[in-house]
Amino acid sequence: MLLLLLYMLYVGTAPSLIRALISIEIIFLGQFLSRSSNSINRLGLSLIVILLMDPQNALRLGFQLSFLATLGILLFYKPFEKLLSYTLVRSYLLKEALQLRRSHQIIYIFANFLKKSLALGLSVNIFLYPVLITYFNQFPLLCLIYNLFFPFLVTFSMALLLIALLLDPFYIGILLHKFNLLYTDILLKTVTGLPVGIKINIYGYISPTFCALIICSIFLLGLSLQKRPSQFNL
Repeated sequence: MLLLLLYMLYVGTAPSLIRALISIEIIFLGQFLSRSSNSINRLGLSLIVILLMDPQNALRLGFQLSFLATLGILLFYKPFEKLLSYTLVRSYLLKEALQLRRSHQIIYIFANFLKKSLALGLSVNIFLYPVLITYFNQFPLLCLIYNLFFPFLVTFSMALLLIALLLDPFYIGILLHKFNLLYTDILLKTVTGLPVGIKINIYGYISPTFCALIICSIFLLGLSLQKRPSQFNL
């Protein structure tokens, strides 16, 4: 817990880092005290602490998107994954998957990965859609496609960075850094350099008041989908 606190002081006190730090510290504290905690409560506590530190954070778009995206994952990832399991890709138990032919196993692994990525993308954007429409009067549909594979590609870049840091004393570490720089540059250009005709957006207008009502309604819907609402008690 102390090392995480020192790490945050080293890299900076951005709201997203404080949110992650508080959540992890509460988990460790709960393990130390043999008490359980709920993810929604951890997110709410970090929200209160950050706003007490600087209430102006509530007006910053990055702060709003960060917390709403996290809230969307906590509330809607499992319901969306369950819905996609019923409609697109059935979930197998491990012993059932092992009985499939090898080719079917590979297809199932790939389809299951896409199912989880799609569930993640839908859960993230369910709160972000009204906010982006309110601020920019448009919502990029391509972000749903990017979320199917982009997190995995970024994870590969982070893993490559860690390996290169470990091999820094050797010449191969420099080569890995150069390769990773080229790789991330291609990723960024792929996202930002698409032709205008490929960029598909939904356009509209939502007033801030109506946007707040939509977010509150989605939040209540997400709470109703949880299996055991009593877990939200402190």
